[in-house]
Amino acid sequence: MTFPYPDFDHVNLDSQLKKVIDSHGQPLEGLDEEMRDLRTKEGGIMIKPHEIPWMQKMLIFTVGAMDREARDLENSINTYGSGSPINLTNMRARLDEIKQNKKYLKENFAIKFFEDSNNIDKA
Repeated sequence: MTFPYPDFDHVNLDSQLKKVIDSHGQPLEGLDEEMRDLRTKEGGIMIKPHEIPWMQKMLIFTVGAMDREARDLENSINTYGSGSPINLTNMRARLDEIKQNKKYLKENFAIKFFEDSNNIDKA
């Protein structure tokens, strides 16, 4: 078996992730039924203590990659010449997406895997 299996639905996963990120921080009353169900559902997965260092490493790596991409985008936006306004709009949208994803990671995972959630920024 390959990981993820060959017919894994990446498009659906991306769609679900966007819904989760977009609804982050909103009150339950303002969410659609699917998101309310996800937020209030009981249960989950067990992370064993010996798995925590790997999770910490992956969180630091992911946030570091996000920071590098955000810096590159900010630099590109700040030095953007007379190119297509569509490209500039796309760069700004991607930068906003990165910032939202980083905020979600810090507020939902860093606080679970680090005593000080600011440690996720210290690669």
